[in-house]
Amino acid sequence: MEPLAPAETKKDRTLDLMLVLKEHFDPKQICTVLNELMSLVEDGPSLECMEDYHVHQLILDLMTQFKTNPDVQEVGCNAIWKLFHHSSRQRKRIDKAEAYKLVMESMERHKQVEAVQAAGLRCAAYLAISRTTRASMLENDIMDQVIIAMTAFKENRSVQANACQALTHLLFDGSEPAAVFIVTS
Repeated sequence: MEPLAPAETKKDRTLDLMLVLKEHFDPKQICTVLNELMSLVEDGPSLECMEDYHVHQLILDLMTQFKTNPDVQEVGCNAIWKLFHHSSRQRKRIDKAEAYKLVMESMERHKQVEAVQAAGLRCAAYLAISRTTRASMLENDIMDQVIIAMTAFKENRSVQANACQALTHLLFDGSEPAAVFIVTS
């Protein structure tokens, strides 16, 4: 991808990047393009554009299409986390799309990839804020995946910190004031 032209707005760049991802131009560049797109999430008009065009579904589709690519899985989990963190509209859509299933599948498929485990755990921690998603994750043995990741990567600070956060959210009782604190902290 070419750098942002001086006259190009961030919203225009957001639209360009989403189009590039949708067209599956070059799979080797998916991560670079998706990372650049997520760097724009804090820009109000760009985030609004992402919401309007359901970028979460584009990310989930990429994660589905490239299940065996650990880099796409890592970047996809990070993108879902970032959208969930920054947008209540996207949060509801991500929850409804049952994104946790892809996150858990990614962690299961790439058990030996530290970066996928760290990103998946961070994403799972935030997805667990939703009561219905938390219950579904627990029913699908997310706790086993958390413990496996913690055991496999004892020396990785990101895995350990994200796993602790995931455990906290998974075991949390769901009272509203605490859920607001978790999302905003």
